[in-house]
Amino acid sequence: MAFFFSLTSCLLPDTIDISINFASHQSKRLLESFNYLYSNIITEVQLVFSIFHIYILTQYSIETIMADRYSFSLTTFSPSGKLKQIEHALAAVNQGVTSLGIKATNGIILATERKSNSVLVNSDFTDKIVNITPDIGMTYSGMGPDFRVLSDKSRKVAHTNYKRIYNEYPPTKILVSDIAQIMQEATQSPGVRPYGVSLLVGGYDDNNGFMLYQVDPSGSYFPWKATAIGRGSNAAKTFLEKRWNEELELEDAIHIALLTLKESIEGEMNCNTGEICVIGNANDNLLGYKGVSGAAGPRFRNLSPQEINDRLDAL
Repeated sequence: MAFFFSLTSCLLPDTIDISINFASHQSKRLLESFNYLYSNIITEVQLVFSIFHIYILTQYSIETIMADRYSFSLTTFSPSGKLKQIEHALAAVNQGVTSLGIKATNGIILATERKSNSVLVNSDFTDKIVNITPDIGMTYSGMGPDFRVLSDKSRKVAHTNYKRIYNEYPPTKILVSDIAQIMQEATQSPGVRPYGVSLLVGGYDDNNGFMLYQVDPSGSYFPWKATAIGRGSNAAKTFLEKRWNEELELEDAIHIALLTLKESIEGEMNCNTGEICVIGNANDNLLGYKGVSGAAGPRFRNLSPQEINDRLDAL
């Protein structure tokens, strides 16, 4: 019995060491297995999140591409029923200077802001209100080069397509309709873009008297009693709504036009920062040749810088 206890006492420490070593080895293997499993789970979770992220980006890219397709396409309607390029053209108009038109009982006033980027620019050669016929004038807000092209096309239509055939200039409504058709065709033709301007056209004809129209880049046009286009159009329309009335005469309309421009122009209002034209009574003194029976002078006339300054002093 004593021998047994002595043998047990001799072998027990080694057995305990072996058990401890075995347990430590098992724990280490278990820990390694756990770390391996954990790393695999993390990898799989990261993979799932990566796939989900790629899916979201792909869907967003597809939606963006679809939206851009309608944005850059001129002749394709978006799902909301809009032509995006026309909206971009209207945005160009809203970034332009303020222009306005007022219809009076005895004439039409067209007025616009004349803005220069440098004091070195000779503004005498940058007319923003032009005559299409002796009795019809036009101004704009938006892109100047587009306006120059449209004014040339308008003169060609008035002279070639009408006066040469009927021996008289077209009525205001017919000319406006032809201009609107030119602008509308640009919204249906591939390889072109809409004209980045809105136009104000005022004129006189024997059938309809004095008329004022606005033509938009889409080709739509409307007759107005008074309206404004460009950057400050909202404030200008609000001002015109308060001042316009059915008995308004030409001199009062000039006064209102100057007050409206004065509110929208940054800095001092003078003859160099504003331009005004009058379409009123015939100016027989402007006739170059008076030998024709019944000839009447042009109704379109730009106010001189001195006339503008005199009226500004009277405000």
